[in-house]
Amino acid sequence: MMRSGVIRILLVLVGALGTLGASPPTSDNSIAASTFWAGIDYLGMVFKAVGSLGGGAESGRVWIVELATGQRHPVSNDDDLAWPVLGPDGSTIFALRGRQVVRLTSHGGETVAVGPAAEWRKLVGVDQAGDVLGLLAGRPWAQPVLLTGKGELLRLPQPETEQQKTRVSMLLQEDRIYADGRQLMVTRAQRGGRGYDVNLAVNGATRNLSDCGDDACGQPSLSPDGGYVLYIHAEAY
Repeated sequence: MMRSGVIRILLVLVGALGTLGASPPTSDNSIAASTFWAGIDYLGMVFKAVGSLGGGAESGRVWIVELATGQRHPVSNDDDLAWPVLGPDGSTIFALRGRQVVRLTSHGGETVAVGPAAEWRKLVGVDQAGDVLGLLAGRPWAQPVLLTGKGELLRLPQPETEQQKTRVSMLLQEDRIYADGRQLMVTRAQRGGRGYDVNLAVNGATRNLSDCGDDACGQPSLSPDGGYVLYIHAEAY
């Protein structure tokens, strides 16, 4: 009986020592943060100061333009969507409808709600795993979040360092710069005078992707493969 008791004590001590030497568990917040910023790197986005005009579309129809051919067309008839982003499959599109993320395809079809409703500011992109990267309204700063493929909303900690605050501020801008030197910009429309256009700048040459006239176009995003640009087209009333 005494021998059995000694063995039990030794086992407990061994277990305690093993626990002391083990690595601390990784929090869900830290996993979400590393996944979010890895997704930004995957999308090729870089953090440089850009002059974002703003004032373009607030919500409207999602349009897609193929950069190789310049062909563009509306994705669906829904005219209340915002901040569209294209997934790595080249077909699945996510966008905002008010406080709700919705999913549709580049070929149209039904618009389906995804995940919980929240105080969304914008969608930033879709990472390689199909997780949606976005920003929620927060205090004092907008809060990066990750909407997983299972519909779970993971919130990152509020930005604390100056670098984190600067990055979040730049992600909120409408214009975007990518690692290959391409820049998406929203400018006053080239014709009509009242609207806004989406432009792509490459090596000093600027190309009008939307030609919106008096309509308001904006909120552009580049597909993960770099072949397509999505944007919002809001008709003038």
